[in-house]
Amino acid sequence: MKTNIIILIFTFFTLSSFVKPQKNNLGAFEKKCTTITVQQKSLKGVYTRTKRGLYKSLEFKGTKTVVIKPFIGWASTATYERDGNTIIIVVGSASLGFEIINNKTIIGKGVAKGTYIK
Repeated sequence: MKTNIIILIFTFFTLSSFVKPQKNNLGAFEKKCTTITVQQKSLKGVYTRTKRGLYKSLEFKGTKTVVIKPFIGWASTATYERDGNTIIIVVGSASLGFEIINNKTIIGKGVAKGTYIK
């Protein structure tokens, strides 16, 4: 029993010498890490169709709401989500996809095909 305890203590001290943290390496690592904040430009405003397009205009209000104005019929309010340069507008059970080209131009994809400028 005493032999097992001595071996266990010896093993613990031997292994703990290999596991000790090195402050210099950690400090160097912390200095190299930086935080990058990406600011997305606001979509807020009215984008009007210029070339082909099913919708007359898209008016983005706030960070989640868009008013879609078709050529015929009434405007409808929908929600949208932005992921990088992609905008997904959810209208009922349907989704419309748009790509942001620059801060004044978006292009509709699929059913929403068309070019819209601010």
